[in-house]
Amino acid sequence: MDNASHWIYDPEVHGRGGHEKFRMQKGEFTQQLNASNGCPSGAIQKPGTTELTTYHMEGNGVWASYFEPVSPFHPQLVARSTCRYKPLVRLSFPQILQGLHLSCVHSVRAWRYGGTSEAVTKPHLSDHAWLGENRQRGAKLLHKYYQPNRVLLASVRGANPHSKRLAVHIRHSDKANRRKRIKILHFLPYVQTYLKNVPPSAMVYLATDSSEVMSRIRETWPTTVVIRIHTQDSTSDTA
Repeated sequence: MDNASHWIYDPEVHGRGGHEKFRMQKGEFTQQLNASNGCPSGAIQKPGTTELTTYHMEGNGVWASYFEPVSPFHPQLVARSTCRYKPLVRLSFPQILQGLHLSCVHSVRAWRYGGTSEAVTKPHLSDHAWLGENRQRGAKLLHKYYQPNRVLLASVRGANPHSKRLAVHIRHSDKANRRKRIKILHFLPYVQTYLKNVPPSAMVYLATDSSEVMSRIRETWPTTVVIRIHTQDSTSDTA
């Protein structure tokens, strides 16, 4: 709970699959950010690089463990297509943090991060309007690119066999960079409204990083609501 972000890679889960090798042009993004939108500039061929570069890929990766591919690109197809003459680029950490995370106006954000420009925070908008814009933009990207694979769908359906369910995430651990800890009681009206408008078999699935959250819910929320809550199987304080 120290506000640090760590790589989430399990070699037993994400390292399955064979070894892939392919050759492509090595490219790079220009270091400057686009003045109009704050995003990293377009990909170019790496200066002085004309030979094809050999790339290696081990395992199936984190994404492929849970989602369908976002494009038809596959290393085995590169050798038989003109893709090998296009620049393959990798964003640097400053381009991700200062570019996509803080500066790019097209990026989706869950709150108004500190360190961003007014073009991103749009102080003239209310929180409701600003969040609405980001949620609409995020929904389009979610539906376009995030297609769960069969393994993930089977796991979700096994954990939530009911036809109707509401997912609630109450995060009460690290709250850095202008985030606020919302009181547990403030979630209740939304859950009650949902339960009033769905069949009795509908459930609420609660995810939280604190065992204290569930204890407080059991103590303060109506029993009629508590009995319809499912949560992750965990005896630890974090999950």
